[in-house]
Amino acid sequence: MCGARQQSSFRRLSGTHAALVGKSTVTDLPESAILDLIGKPFAYGGRGPDSFDCYGLLMELYRRKGVMLPDYRSPTRLHDIAAALADGLWRWTPIESRPGAAVTFRIKGYGAHVGLVLRHDRFIHTWEGTGGVCIERLSHWKQRVLGFYDFADLPHHDEPARAD
Repeated sequence: MCGARQQSSFRRLSGTHAALVGKSTVTDLPESAILDLIGKPFAYGGRGPDSFDCYGLLMELYRRKGVMLPDYRSPTRLHDIAAALADGLWRWTPIESRPGAAVTFRIKGYGAHVGLVLRHDRFIHTWEGTGGVCIERLSHWKQRVLGFYDFADLPHHDEPARAD
């Protein structure tokens, strides 16, 4: 539950940097670079800058690190959202929870929500229930977590960048 606590949750994170793409070669994004997103309203199909849905927010976080994620136009029914996420999952590599991991959640029985792990037990996301972009404790959502992922098209420190 974000609501009125969203600003105080962010302040508790201040002073550190979130590794928003884990071990990718993209440089870390300072938490100060996401402050402007906190409180932006939720909207189905929202791709910014004024409103976001959960995947639109993930796209924006990666964009700020120089990575363009594919856009899956967001439907509004949970079943259709789950189908869209499942259809694009082949582009993502399952990983352990870590800063920068995309995290998927079950909402009303469907794998239909995504957020981004910031650091120890914190993630950023948005959905109807929050009313807008906020930072919450991952432990409060642990019963809904389906998995953690890294975008498969990203080069890693131990891999040379592709020259496509």
